[in-house]
Amino acid sequence: EQVRVFFARPDLTALVPAAEKLLRAPTAGAALAAVDTALTALSGAWTAEALQGALEPLPTALDLKAGDVFQPVRAALTGTNVSP
Repeated sequence: EQVRVFFARPDLTALVPAAEKLLRAPTAGAALAAVDTALTALSGAWTAEALQGALEPLPTALDLKAGDVFQPVRAALTGTNVSP
C-alpha cells in the first residue's frame, strides 16, 4: 500500500482527511507556490543535490517550519499525509 504513490496517480477526490487538512492550512498555498517556483527555476537534471539545493532554503525564506512547507507537498502529490 505504501508504494502505490510510485505507480498510480492518487484519487484527489477522496483525500485522506489529514491530507485535506494539510492542503487547507493557511500557509499551504504559499508553500506550494514556492515549491513550484523553485522547481520551475531548476535547469538541468533533477538530481538529489539539485532538488535539495532548491528546496532546502524554502522554510527559512517563508519563515515556516519544514513540515509546514513539505507536508502540503506530500499531500498534493500522494493524497495522503503518510510517508511511503
